[in-house]
Amino acid sequence: MKHFQDISDALEKGMLRACETMYRFCGKTEIPLNAEYLLTISLASAIEDINLQVTDPYEIRLEFSSKKFERDCQPLIGKNSDFGVVMRKLRSKSIKHCVKRSGRVDIAVYDHSAESILPIPLCPIEVKGFNPSRKLAIQDLERNLQFHETQGPTGNSILEFSFFSAIHSRSPTSFATNLADVLTLYKGWAAQLGTLQTVDAYIRVFTVTSDLNGRLLEERYETVWDGSSLHHFVGVIVAFVRKGFEQKIPVEFVRLI
Repeated sequence: MKHFQDISDALEKGMLRACETMYRFCGKTEIPLNAEYLLTISLASAIEDINLQVTDPYEIRLEFSSKKFERDCQPLIGKNSDFGVVMRKLRSKSIKHCVKRSGRVDIAVYDHSAESILPIPLCPIEVKGFNPSRKLAIQDLERNLQFHETQGPTGNSILEFSFFSAIHSRSPTSFATNLADVLTLYKGWAAQLGTLQTVDAYIRVFTVTSDLNGRLLEERYETVWDGSSLHHFVGVIVAFVRKGFEQKIPVEFVRLI
């Protein structure tokens, strides 16, 4: 399966879904979504839409322990093939912990296909709401990077890709300028991560919702123009991809570093 493209497309759809939900709540398209949990749920729901049935192929875990996810990134050991099937697989707990910041992964996606008895960690997704600070964004990017770098007695991390997502609110003047500004912003933040040894970094910048025209309101005796709805919400998806990754990177992504 083309997991990378399917999940990255779902993240874009989930961002739009979150903004549409916010509109239904308050009736205003221009209000930045101030509930990060709503964005997290919308992204997870969009990924779940891909499933053919429950947890097939994606098992989605919210607010998942970063320590447990790091351990799951270890290659599987302990194989018992009675009756021609793998009945049990265990992961070593004696790993070199590379993840320095404890806490929880916003969305942890596992591959629950029939090829494995245990679900295999597919990707962590860190979610930030509107206009995240440099410090918080870099913390999430660093932890995603560390999931790729973890190692233990059974080998190096099996993680192939990871995602970071956020939305930025920009003045509704020029789409091209806004998209370029957000791309430049993340290039500057990514430069602070240093040299990437195990992964390549990509970014996808796109318009989530916008209004460059305003709206006409019917007053008692006249029609007036209302500019309060003007907005441009720019979505960002940053992906770390293991060097030598076999799946094709969608053309919407460009190299970040």
